[in-house]
Amino acid sequence: MHHNIWSEFGSAKTLKLDRYRRNLQKACFENIIGMMTTKQGEATESDFYSVVRVDLDRLRTEIKKVIPRAGDKMASYHLKDRDQRIASLLKPNSSM
Repeated sequence: MHHNIWSEFGSAKTLKLDRYRRNLQKACFENIIGMMTTKQGEATESDFYSVVRVDLDRLRTEIKKVIPRAGDKMASYHLKDRDQRIASLLKPNSSM
């Protein structure tokens, strides 16, 4: 799923993210946030939680690499926003 949602990252070219792709990525991300912030103990203690956490680390690393290749301001803003949201989600008590 990761590869399909963030498929543009694999290209060596200028990164282009139209409104549709940005909204698809945002919707997927919002679902992940919902799963990561649930207060249901069985959900946070499952393997799924661990896998998603590792994937978010991976995604953040990938985002940092592709931000310089953003083809326009909206793509750059979108990627920087995702990076900050992941940072907040993974380390909610740290200052940025």
